Amino acid sequence: MLLPNVRQSFKFYANVCLGGLALLSASVHAAPENDAGEVTFLLGKAYINGSTPVAVGSKIGSGDVIQTLGNGHVHIRFVDNGLVSVRPESRLAIEHYEYNTAHPNESVIKFSLDEGVMRSISGEGAKAARDKFRLNTPIAAIGVRGTDFVVKSSNDLLQAVVNEGAIIVAPYSNDCQAASVGPCHSNFVELDSDAQQLLEFSSLYSAPRLLPLSAGVPSVEIDSSKIQSRPARKSSTDSDESNQDDLLPNTDDSSKDNRLVNDSNADSFINTTYPTIDEPASLDSNKLVWGRYSGPKTTDRVVYTYNEAKEGRADPISSHSSISDLVLFRSPSERNRIDGSLGNVSFNLLSSQATLNNNGQLSVASVASTSRLDIDFTDREFVTEVTVISSIAPKITVSGSGAISDDGFFNFVSSDTAIHGASSMEGDVSSFMFYKDVNVDTSVEGVTYWHAE
Repeated sequence: MLLPNVRQSFKFYANVCLGGLALLSASVHAAPENDAGEVTFLLGKAYINGSTPVAVGSKIGSGDVIQTLGNGHVHIRFVDNGLVSVRPESRLAIEHYEYNTAHPNESVIKFSLDEGVMRSISGEGAKAARDKFRLNTPIAAIGVRGTDFVVKSSNDLLQAVVNEGAIIVAPYSNDCQAASVGPCHSNFVELDSDAQQLLEFSSLYSAPRLLPLSAGVPSVEIDSSKIQSRPARKSSTDSDESNQDDLLPNTDDSSKDNRLVNDSNADSFINTTYPTIDEPASLDSNKLVWGRYSGPKTTDRVVYTYNEAKEGRADPISSHSSISDLVLFRSPSERNRIDGSLGNVSFNLLSSQATLNNNGQLSVASVASTSRLDIDFTDREFVTEVTVISSIAPKITVSGSGAISDDGFFNFVSSDTAIHGASSMEGDVSSFMFYKDVNVDTSVEGVTYWHAE
């Protein structure tokens, strides 16, 4: 269930494209100039422009296409210290890479990921000229805000996760042409690193979706003794250079086991099992919706205002007023009780939010996709265990069990935990809020939406 909130990092907009971006497209089709960057790491086989084998030291420029085979993995360092990692079975075109050393804000950078997976860390060009950076995929265009991000792309699917900064993703339209440069500002979605979730565009769905990460995207730590020595390059800050080196492991054959330590972490979402259940495209179609009496908090991502959640729904259930001002609304149903013949149903986590409160300081956390909810509609019992991940606290487990009423409401309260929620009358979706006192200074609160397997 995707519940967009314009006050949070995951936003929908319906504006016009920035004027002048189309004028830049004429410069994108320049002839190849092999001075934009060079290959600094190679594993397996890859080719430039379909025929030239990639080697460490190969020059890369505008017009070149990098194609990796099933065992191929390539790192490219560009002249502005931008970094790109191209994973196996990928095809990345360097449509244009023009870095203006004297005036970085006049740089123009454009990639096209036709298929496969890439990681990009912005260099000085992309940082200074965000309005002229573009990564095209077959179904959407991506712009950046000074970013480290990973993208998986195919003809009908785009998945992206942000390690640092933010990306702007928009489907192609009359206001978002593939030939243009820079981010599109019509019907776009912005995802930043605080979201700790995966953004998915698919030709199968009418709207983009947020999916939970099993543990967010872990920070990457590298033993500096294992990084290959290279001539020093001029950069804006030493910290920028050290962060960018995360894509450049030792190429010594004796340390193959350490070669992919960075990308295996940064790209871990690719190998994670995520829910594939379709999420309702509009608020009107959601059977269960949480609202907040006091209006949305800055950390809300899947919670509406009270009036928005209430519209067209009935059967509210309030959480405990002393710990939360959330209220759950459920769409009306022709049923007056849940069918016990549904038996024991396991639910997949569909979307969620979590907030860590540490001495009054709120920070965004994430709910692991390994969290579980099981409801036995025959015996009218439920059991759940939610794992909350935060960059500033150890893993937190919130669990509870108890009875579910004939009309689908369930609750669990202990000395440090509260869980309040409901199932749809059809038993196909469920949702609950949770709260836990971790210690005297720390608590966690969240909302989860679930879909039956």
